[in-house]
Amino acid sequence: RTTDGEFLGGFPMRKLRKTPPFFGVCRVAHTDVCSELVQAMRESVEAMLAAIDYRGMANAEFKLDQRDGRLRLMEINARPFLMQGLPLRAGIAYARMAWQDVAMSERPAVRDNGWRGAWIHLHADIGNALAYRRQEALPLAEYLRPYRMPHTWAVWSARDPKPFILQWSRTAFLRPFSS
Repeated sequence: RTTDGEFLGGFPMRKLRKTPPFFGVCRVAHTDVCSELVQAMRESVEAMLAAIDYRGMANAEFKLDQRDGRLRLMEINARPFLMQGLPLRAGIAYARMAWQDVAMSERPAVRDNGWRGAWIHLHADIGNALAYRRQEALPLAEYLRPYRMPHTWAVWSARDPKPFILQWSRTAFLRPFSS
């Protein structure tokens, strides 16, 4: 919500793989989310944030309850989230929007360019896929599916490969895989 209370929109995404499996930190996310679920989540979050007169960026996380098919709110965070690169690739720069609203006193512009695909934390995904292969029991085709579609990386960048190289070198010499 902006400083004047306006909701500017959201960017739904679904966590495909987490570490530890099934409930942990995201290592692969995708923009493929059912539109009916998106509308239900949006209405719920907007009502909660309006009730407390919240202003700023919020990241709400829901889980679908397999017992009854209902969405359950897990948490709402008022900070940038790990998969920030996914909406950014789609043209939605939450940090810029917050800056425009608060520091510049401008109405933030939502510039969704329509890009849809996956966000992959390569380091976490490869290492944890190996570490948890029995628990996850993913067929190879399912594991590779996000890599075969349009995607963006959590750390890798050809323009600046140093963070990626450092991350992998530390893993090789200092500690096991983690997200």
